[in-house]
Amino acid sequence: MLTPSKATIAPALKERLSRSPRRVMAETELAADLEKAAARSASLREVWVESIKDRAAREVQRVEDAEARRRRIAAGTIDKVQRKLLADETKVLAKKEAKEAKRQAERAHRSELAQSVAVTRAALLARMADRASELRMAEEQAAARQAKNVEAVHAKSARVVQHALAVKEANEEKERLAAVATSERLASRLNAAECRRALQSTPSKASEGVPSCTYPQLAQVLNDAKVTSETKASAAAQRMERATSKREELIQAVVSKAASLNVRAADKAAAAQHVAKGTDAATLASKAALYDRLLNAEVARAATLKQRAEGRFMGDTTSMIVVRVDKKHPTMPPAELVKRLSTVNTTLVRTAKARQLGAAARRQAAIAKRILLSATRNSKRAAGLGRLSTKSAVSEAAIKAMATRAMCNKALQDGLKAHVISQERQRFASATQSRKAAEALRLAIGEKEAVRCQAADERHTARLRKVAKKGVQAVRSSAVASRRAAAMAALQARGEVLLGRLEKAVAAKESILAVRIAKAKLAQSVKGWPHSCLDTDKVSESHKESEVTAKGAVEEAA
Repeated sequence: MLTPSKATIAPALKERLSRSPRRVMAETELAADLEKAAARSASLREVWVESIKDRAAREVQRVEDAEARRRRIAAGTIDKVQRKLLADETKVLAKKEAKEAKRQAERAHRSELAQSVAVTRAALLARMADRASELRMAEEQAAARQAKNVEAVHAKSARVVQHALAVKEANEEKERLAAVATSERLASRLNAAECRRALQSTPSKASEGVPSCTYPQLAQVLNDAKVTSETKASAAAQRMERATSKREELIQAVVSKAASLNVRAADKAAAAQHVAKGTDAATLASKAALYDRLLNAEVARAATLKQRAEGRFMGDTTSMIVVRVDKKHPTMPPAELVKRLSTVNTTLVRTAKARQLGAAARRQAAIAKRILLSATRNSKRAAGLGRLSTKSAVSEAAIKAMATRAMCNKALQDGLKAHVISQERQRFASATQSRKAAEALRLAIGEKEAVRCQAADERHTARLRKVAKKGVQAVRSSAVASRRAAAMAALQARGEVLLGRLEKAVAAKESILAVRIAKAKLAQSVKGWPHSCLDTDKVSESHKESEVTAKGAVEEAA
């Protein structure tokens, strides 16, 4: 193996490798190769430059086309926007004009309606005022008649009452006088009977010391009446006493019941207050039980601590646990174990009250939260109901207002139609009446003129009879008849002349039609012949002659 320091290249190989192959070429060939390479590079460069120019031109053209396209699009967009704006403006103007026209029409319609309503209302108010005045006058008249009738009835009733009082007083006086007379007769009879009994009886009342009575039957009746009244009074007094006692008992029962109810309500209110304050018997008992349990727990804890402090043997301490083991050299327990066993945790007992208060506060907070949530929901529900009620009220008011407006418009339209119909009926009635009056006037005038003409004819006939001589009337009649006959003959001659002219015109028209038909038939028969072969001059001359003849006949007939 050769190392780099010892490696060498053969001189022949070095010369062959260092010699270029182009050096062996001739100078002419080298020059030709160089020219070709230069020409090729020049042509390549020209092609490259041309390609770059073409690419640049294409890029420039593309950019220009893109710019032109962008400008066209922008111009189209602007034109479209302008057309749209113009269309919108035109539409808006048309809508505004339509709205303005509609508003003007509605305003005119409303003004017409308002005017018609005002006219109708004024007429209605006038009719109402007239009707009110008529009713007021009728009311006044009715009131006057009613007052007059009441006065008449009062006077009649007063007279009847006075007559009745007079009759009653007379009857009472008569009855009183009759009763006095009857009582006097009865008293006299009773006295007579008493006297007879007194005379017939052996012992006398004066000897027995009994005061005599003038009217013993009357005294008996009065005594019986007094006894009866006293008995009734005592019975009424007893009934009143029983009713009073019963009423007092009922009042006392109601008072006692009300007092018991009041006491019960007061007890319930006090119990509710005690429950709210926590001073009721159940709460106090539960608190006392809880206090007893806590006290017992505290006593037990103190006893346990004391027992631990004293230990089971004298001299022991809480920091040391004596373990009896059978070892000569026992080992000490770990300090952590000693600490853990000697530590007594009282966190639960010490924090019991705070935890209970916290739980109570949390319960109250949850209750308050639920109450607040319920109140919020109720308020939302009430607000929703209020909104619904408001919307329904607004809708109902709008519907009622719409119905009212519709009813008013319908009433106005109906009133307007009724007014127009009434006016038309009045106009028709007035026109009918005027027509009838004119017809009657015309008939009256015609009859009057006929009568006048008849009278004038009679006067003229009478005057002619007075003036005319014998035979004059016949001469005049014959002259009139001759003139009438001459006029009729002239008229018949004129008719015959016109009839002849008409016949000539009809013949001329028929000849014209015959010429035209012949010409058409000739043209139809020689349809394939050339136009030069036809003798059109003769046909046209005959046609012209027939037309001139027909025109002359028509003019003559005219």
